[in-house]
Amino acid sequence: MPVRSFIVGLALLFACAAWAGNRPPADSMPNTAVLPLWERTAAEPPTTRLIVGDEAPLFTYLGTEGGWRPFSELLSDGPVLLVFGAREGDLMALQQARPLFLELGVSPVVVLDRRASSTASLARRLNLSCPIIPDPMRAIADLYNTLDPRSLRPAPSFFVLDENHRIRVLSRGPLPSAVEMLSASARGLNRPLPESTWNSIGS
Repeated sequence: MPVRSFIVGLALLFACAAWAGNRPPADSMPNTAVLPLWERTAAEPPTTRLIVGDEAPLFTYLGTEGGWRPFSELLSDGPVLLVFGAREGDLMALQQARPLFLELGVSPVVVLDRRASSTASLARRLNLSCPIIPDPMRAIADLYNTLDPRSLRPAPSFFVLDENHRIRVLSRGPLPSAVEMLSASARGLNRPLPESTWNSIGS
């Protein structure tokens, strides 16, 4: 019996040694924090959860005209309403309300899950004049924690960013009307609503 136990133990020792010898080094093992979005598990929570008061993540993006541009350029002109997950109806409503946003001193900016060429085509078809940012790899949506954990597609949400790159308003869920986003922007920035807002609501 002792001899058999010795032989079994020796076999296990050799097996463990062989496994350790063939095991890849720790730094070559997959790390979900650096995997591309399409290789992550849907249940994985975002690395950093943004809240009101946080500094807005900055990024560069490929503009519809073909050149790379820094997002900070848009923020240099004043506060920005950054919208994710907008549909065509939302885009048209934002375009219609754009003069009110500009009167408030806020620039509406939309991030779309599309290639640059497709984004440019949509902007022409809907006659959009507000900046539209293509995000085909959903990297910007990931930065702002707006990816649906099940589908990994951008979920509707909007952020109001002030001129100091701080998040003043953050809303996740179905996009409200353009006037409601205007009101949220005014409250978050502590600014009065433009007087012409009431005429727009009544018309």
